Amino acid sequence: MEEGEMEIGNSLRKRNLDEMMGEEGEPGSEGEVEKEKEIGWEEVERVLKRLKKEAWKDGVVVSIAKKRGKRGSEHRGITLIPTAYKVYASILANRLREEMVEKGMIPESQAGFRKRRGVVDNIYTLNYAIGKRLKRKKKVMAAFVDPKAAFDSVDRRVLGKCLKKPGVNEKLGKKIMEIYEKTRSVVRMEEIRKEILDSER
Repeated sequence: MEEGEMEIGNSLRKRNLDEMMGEEGEPGSEGEVEKEKEIGWEEVERVLKRLKKEAWKDGVVVSIAKKRGKRGSEHRGITLIPTAYKVYASILANRLREEMVEKGMIPESQAGFRKRRGVVDNIYTLNYAIGKRLKRKKKVMAAFVDPKAAFDSVDRRVLGKCLKKPGVNEKLGKKIMEIYEKTRSVVRMEEIRKEILDSER
């Protein structure tokens, strides 16, 4: 397990390079870049095949107390998943994010989940805009929406359709949907239940 994680980690670090460089120190050709990407996929998949027997798509749902934990409503459920799954999902997320940024698919107004940017940037922008409006004695209306709170309940079929939109690499989209296929969970209280729950969201 540790050796596999190390290999995947090395693969991830290699993919974090800003650009592929040729022999003369110049950016590589499109063909060279695509070839390097294929090598990266093969390396990751090779390691994952070795980890397949560890049921890396199976999760264990446990209850975590939010307050005193004396009532059922004061607990929340979280799913514990194998490290191999999280590392692979991280690789896919990074590649998708980089591709969307390169192709201009992420609006400039989005600051979350982007390199060298964060929600603090949007807070600063909003604070500046509010200050300007109030200085001119004009009304200000703002709304806060937290899509992250509902992300775990997103229908995977809808996610699949979004990944098929023009601009998203077809192979990358398929790899992302593969990690959602046949995922299962068991609920642990005092002991792990025998019933296995199939996940669809």
